[in-house]
Amino acid sequence: MVINLSYSNESLTLDIPKQNLIGILNPNQVLQKPDIDIVNLQNNLSQFLKGSKNILVIVNDYTRPTPTSEIISFIEPILKEYEFRFMVACGSHRAPSQQELLQIFGEYAEIYKNRIIIHDAKNNLSLKFLGKTKRGTPIWLNQAVWQADKIITINSVEPHYFAGFTG
Repeated sequence: MVINLSYSNESLTLDIPKQNLIGILNPNQVLQKPDIDIVNLQNNLSQFLKGSKNILVIVNDYTRPTPTSEIISFIEPILKEYEFRFMVACGSHRAPSQQELLQIFGEYAEIYKNRIIIHDAKNNLSLKFLGKTKRGTPIWLNQAVWQADKIITINSVEPHYFAGFTG
């Protein structure tokens, strides 16, 4: 049996002998997008950010299906009133390519290209050491997080192989 698998922006074709195929699992249909009360969202965000000077918006990297650019479109009118930056939370993943930044940010990748920070968990110069837990685990935090007055996260919560859950 010939099966086509979507992989990134491509399609892979597999030819599996019928006797080796138990079945095919298909994903559930995506539910209709919920109605979002944009005015209420913007009012709450304005209240949250009131009096802040340095805003950091942390977003998922290219490995997560979060509709980041769509969410940015809802909050951008409020963000524009403040000094803000975006940080791509890569965890232990590599930095995103230009194409992947477009995937994450859409049209905002070009608009805010000078305000996008790529987190690098291996670059101690961009991290601040906060100390150790009771069990001796070192705690490092990105300098941009430490310097922000307020932090907004745009992320998804889903199972994670190593951490339990993402987000």
